[in-house]
Amino acid sequence: MSRADKEWLVMIYLSGDNDLSEECVWALTEVFRAGRSDEVAVVVQIDPRAAGIRRYDVHRLLKKLPAAKSVDLTTRDLVSRGTDLKGEDMASVETLQRFIIDSKEDNKARHNMLILSGHSGGPTGNGFLIDLLPLHGLSLKEVRNAIKRAGGVDVVGIDSCGMGMAEVGVQLSDCAEYLVASEGFELNTGWPYFSILNQLRTAPGVDPRALAKGIVDIHTEYYANYGMAGVSTDMAACDLKKVPELVRVVKRLAWELTRSLLFQQHFSHEGDSVRDKRIFVEDLPLEARAVADAIILAHWRAQSYRFERHTDLLDFCELLRDGCRDEGIRKACSNVISVVRGEKDDGYVVKSCHSGGAFQHSNGVAVFFPWASIDKKYRKLGFPKATGWDVFLRAYLRTTRRRAREDRGAAELVAHAPDESLMRDFPKLGTKDFPELGTKDFPELGTRDFPELGTKDFPELGTRDFPELGTKDFPELGTKGKVLTPVMKNAPDIFFKDEC
Repeated sequence: MSRADKEWLVMIYLSGDNDLSEECVWALTEVFRAGRSDEVAVVVQIDPRAAGIRRYDVHRLLKKLPAAKSVDLTTRDLVSRGTDLKGEDMASVETLQRFIIDSKEDNKARHNMLILSGHSGGPTGNGFLIDLLPLHGLSLKEVRNAIKRAGGVDVVGIDSCGMGMAEVGVQLSDCAEYLVASEGFELNTGWPYFSILNQLRTAPGVDPRALAKGIVDIHTEYYANYGMAGVSTDMAACDLKKVPELVRVVKRLAWELTRSLLFQQHFSHEGDSVRDKRIFVEDLPLEARAVADAIILAHWRAQSYRFERHTDLLDFCELLRDGCRDEGIRKACSNVISVVRGEKDDGYVVKSCHSGGAFQHSNGVAVFFPWASIDKKYRKLGFPKATGWDVFLRAYLRTTRRRAREDRGAAELVAHAPDESLMRDFPKLGTKDFPELGTKDFPELGTRDFPELGTKDFPELGTRDFPELGTKDFPELGTKGKVLTPVMKNAPDIFFKDEC
């Protein structure tokens, strides 16, 4: 056997020990319906609710069967033919790592694609590939570690909700070349595996970039047929080799936004520029709060996902650039747009498409951008560490928060507000690296005096009426495990078909 016996190895990891069990079984049948190929190996590992974890090397299994039998193969036949992995746990670094390594060793291929399918809570917490019996999941860091230790792959496809994010791309950039994922909700039906594998089988010599773009096309066209049912989807392929450029421009944007919120709230008083020490933006004169209001408005209008906690990065930047007079912010926004979109097919997002109206302002990459609270685990991710985005979020949530109606204790709050002395403490602020932001020298952000929202003071999330909503690690599930229908704020009443 040669080193590269096949053109492609497709590894599909179906985490279905939850309310996705039926859809995972359907996906397995679609994989077998696509048949076998001498150039494309397909290995599936599935964890349905009842049968236990099993692994199927599709090409080898079908090769052993007569042609007529393989056509009529049913899931009842499959149960006894797959490898029974007793004692395994799909929401485990070791299990995922072993699945990738074993699949590669058994099927030598020029290119490898890993598809991860299951529930997802976004980039924070242990909310990926969720297993409900018992309730647990993997963190994004653990997923990255499993793929990295297994030698990496060319393409990572994520058949889950809300994983088309800059945070995900940065985290996986050293173990994959391309990411294919959705910013918004992925339908429970999931990816159209038959169409994807059938297309790959007819053109096995396709390179990773073309395959990633092709999946976006197939997914969009497939779900466009369900438009009359009110179905909306988005899908994008991202070039993870462009992550350093994306980090660079988002870092500058984060700095400009933070600067505008904390260090440029000036107003004219008898001809002098005076620093207003009040912490609340709403208390400032209109001319002093114009930039903050522009940020809030762009945030409000931008395409959002995940119960308003994720925002399309490019859409936000376009709205802010066109609605803000601050030249530093406008230039930073333009740079982000340029890197994300690129020229002549060289941007971070190589292809982005949508079907239906709810996600029509999607552009392929979202960022964590909540209205009230920051997940405590967020700042541990690679993206906020590299860009300072969490520093901006803390400044944004703090300065744009409304003051209490009675405003008792306002004097105490003012005592902790930024003042002129901060400028002396940060003589290098605004340099290319701005390492000072968010360090020990900047205690005003996120200290005990300004605790993050969403703590014990807000017990309404995750109550007995909606136990799946707002839980610490798994905020992505709606009532009784069903995702909520995506709704766009003040949505257009029409949409034009995305020609991709």
